[in-house]
Amino acid sequence: MRILLLGMVMVALCTAAAVDAQTRPSFICHRAPGPIKIDGVIDSAEWSKADLYKYTALDGKEPLSKTEVRMLWDDTYLYVAWRAYDKDVWSVLKDRDSTTCQE
Repeated sequence: MRILLLGMVMVALCTAAAVDAQTRPSFICHRAPGPIKIDGVIDSAEWSKADLYKYTALDGKEPLSKTEVRMLWDDTYLYVAWRAYDKDVWSVLKDRDSTTCQE
C-alpha cells in the first residue's frame, strides 16, 4: 500500500513539474553593450538593448497594476530593472521575507 501511494505521489509531482515547465515564461537576457550606470533611469541608451517583459501574476491572471522588467548581463553582473505602476501600495504582512505576493 505504501509503495502504491508513493508511486502515485511521484507521478503527481512529475506531472505537475512538467506542466509548470511548459507554462513558465522564459526570458532572453542580452549582453550589456557597455557599462551600466546604476541611477534608476531605465530609458537610457544602455537599457535599449534589453527586451521588455510584462509581469503576470503567479495564477496567470492579469495583475492589478502593470509591472515591466528589463535584464542585461556582463562578465561580472546581472542587471535587473523594473518599473512598477502601483496605484495603492499596502501590506498586512510586516515581517521580513513575508510572502507579500500572496496578499
